[in-house]
Parts: sequence; C-alpha cells; structure tokens
Amino acid sequence: MQPKSDGTDDSAEVYALASDSEPESNNTCSRELTKPKRRSIKRYITVLGPALRKKYGRKRWYSLSEVESQAALLSLSDAFLCWAFVLYCEYESFRQHHIDREELCDYFAMRQTVADSLHLGSADFDTNWLLDKLGVADGSGDAVSIAGEIAISSIEYLLEW
Repeated sequence: MQPKSDGTDDSAEVYALASDSEPESNNTCSRELTKPKRRSIKRYITVLGPALRKKYGRKRWYSLSEVESQAALLSLSDAFLCWAFVLYCEYESFRQHHIDREELCDYFAMRQTVADSLHLGSADFDTNWLLDKLGVADGSGDAVSIAGEIAISSIEYLLEW
C-alpha cells in the first residue's frame, strides 16, 4: 500500500471490508428440542413427508425449494424449516443454503438429534424408510389422513417428547 499524502494508508479501509465474525449460530438449529420445535419436526415427518412423495414421487433427497414450497402450501411453520431440510435435503444443499445466509447450522448434529430421538442409531437414516416404518402412506386420498393418524400415534410413542 502506498501512503497517502497525509502519511496514512488505506489498509484499514481494505481490511474493514471483510468481516472477521463467524457466521451466526441459529437458535432454531440448536440441538435443544423445545416443545414448538418438536411439534414442527413431528409435522414435517407426518404431514410434509407424504406431501413431498405425492407431489414429487419417492426420492432419497428433495430440493430445498421443493421442501420449502410444500411446507408453505401446507401452512406448516417455517420457524424450524431447517429441520425439514435436514430430513429431506442432501447435505451440500443444506450447507450452501446456510453459507448464503451466514448461518451456522450443523447438518450432521441435527440429523443425529432426530436419530437419537427416534432410536434410529445412525444419523445416516433414510427418511423414506422412516415414513414407511411409521405407516405414512404415499398421499393417496383418505389413506393420508388414516396413515397420518397412525404415524402421529407411532411417532408420539417413538419420540420421547
């Protein structure tokens, strides 16, 4: 850097452009399962999962926009949408989404929280397997509401909430 005519240089201005702060840790992504968070996760599993299957077919991973649009269409809370992303979206999409928003959320820790709560063991569980295990149908007609009721009953038993 060349000094200015007043003897100072503009290095302070250059360094001021880059933020030294870490991305903000998002409280909604914390592993603490509050009652509203548990309620939202339960609805993401029992309501959003079947809706995603019905609209987009059975897939290992859905896009963030598919999950977000279906959650909005179903009037599901978006306060804890990161947890829906953890259930239905692949890691790289989740990671990029949080980098873009300068949020710090740990995908694998969040998946492990769900796995621990459901006694699944590994955070590498397949959400489709989980939906099948809970008796959630693919979203055809009345089967959804019946299967949804069964799933809610099962999930209340499985989740130690």
